[in-house]
Amino acid sequence: MKIIIIFILFLIIVIFFNFFFYISTNKRTMRRYTDDDVKAGTINEQRVLPVINNFFNCKFSHTTDKYNPIDFRCDKEKILVEVKTINNKHDGYYQLMIGNNKIQHALKYIGCDWDFYIVFSCRDGDYIYQLTKDRYDRKNIRKCGRTDRGFNEIKDYYFINNNLLQQIDMNSVLVYE
Repeated sequence: MKIIIIFILFLIIVIFFNFFFYISTNKRTMRRYTDDDVKAGTINEQRVLPVINNFFNCKFSHTTDKYNPIDFRCDKEKILVEVKTINNKHDGYYQLMIGNNKIQHALKYIGCDWDFYIVFSCRDGDYIYQLTKDRYDRKNIRKCGRTDRGFNEIKDYYFINNNLLQQIDMNSVLVYE
C-alpha cells in the first residue's frame, strides 16, 4: 500500500513539473512569435504606406490606436486600407483569410459610402482586394485559426478567393512632402 501511495505522489509531482515546464515554455514561445509577427507587420505597413498613397493618389494616415482593426485611412477620399502580411505566396492557398472583426468594422464604413481595401502583402508581391456591399457574402465566414504559437487563435475569419486579387505595381511610388 505504501508503494502505491509513493508511486501516486511521484506521478503527481511529475505531472505538476511537466505542466509548469509546459506553461513556462509556451509563454516564452508565445511572446517570441507574437513580437516577431507584430514587428514584421509594422515594418511591412511602413513599406506599403507610400505604395498605397501612390496607388490611390491620396495621403493616408496610419491609425494610432493599436486596437483599431483598420491600419490606414484617407478621410479626404473616404478610403480605408487594412494591410495583412502573409508569409506565403498569394496563391499558396485557394483563399486568403482576414479576421472577421476587421470585415465587420469596415462594413459599417462601407454603409456610409467609404471604400475598403485589403492589401495582402505576400512573398510574391502585394495584392489588393476591394470589399463592397455586393461582394460581401456571409458564407465566406468560417471558424479557423492556429494554435502553434502557444495559445488558441481560433476565431471567425473571412475568406477571399485569391483569383479575386489584383497585384499592385511596386515600382511607381509617389512620396508626399
